Amino acid sequence: MINVFKILFILLLFFKRVSGNAAFVGLILGMIVVFLADSIFYNHVTDSYFFHSTFITSPENSGKAFAFLWLNPLGAATVVLTGLIYPSSQKSDKLVA
Repeated sequence: MINVFKILFILLLFFKRVSGNAAFVGLILGMIVVFLADSIFYNHVTDSYFFHSTFITSPENSGKAFAFLWLNPLGAATVVLTGLIYPSSQKSDKLVA
């Protein structure tokens, strides 16, 4: 999960129009996507994908669908894209009387 925080820093450093709310939503969505992708397993015998808790031993003839290192770019892309897509409210510099 520490890599998602590094990507959040990169997002806020290189993309000036991203607001704090957009970065926070991107961070939360990035962690959720990485957790869900880590829970997808592939059964070699039946040639099917399924969700399984990562805290329990995996069933026979199955393995994780995504290798561990692929979770980093997946989380990074989620954080950056969510931060850029999330609507940011720009406050006007003009005072309204």
